[in-house]
Amino acid sequence: MMSSSRFVILGLGAAGLLAAVGCNKSEAAQVNPNGAARERAEALSARAETENYVAYLRPVGDYKKDAEGVIEVVLETKGDFHTNEQYPYKFTPKEAEGVKFSKEKFGREDGSFEPSKAVIKVAFTPSKSGTVSVGGKFALSVCSDKNCLMDKKELALDVTVK
Repeated sequence: MMSSSRFVILGLGAAGLLAAVGCNKSEAAQVNPNGAARERAEALSARAETENYVAYLRPVGDYKKDAEGVIEVVLETKGDFHTNEQYPYKFTPKEAEGVKFSKEKFGREDGSFEPSKAVIKVAFTPSKSGTVSVGGKFALSVCSDKNCLMDKKELALDVTVK
């Protein structure tokens, strides 16, 4: 079963909304030459994508008030890149109203890692019904034969709690 969810796109204004719905860079520049709105849209998104990887939050099942639920932090590599076997991947949840996480940090021990995909399970308990935001900072690394890249992405996903 798939739970109801939506991407977080709050407080962006017109330029941020254009960036969030996928306008190209020149269209965003026409609205906001500094690209600040696009950065805010990416900072609040449930998905971050580069030419080397895509990272996103994925709902798992249904969510009920006062019952533990799980979201997954997913990393999929692109092209010649693969997950970094030595890197201490971690997801640090951000406090949010109506959400209590089971741990302060989630890492390798909470997930599964393959050469082209990593999945970290993040357990939380919602204390209210309705929509709650589940998110945090994902520290990741992908490598090719030539180099390794490290990155940190803020990800957030709204989930519906019954």
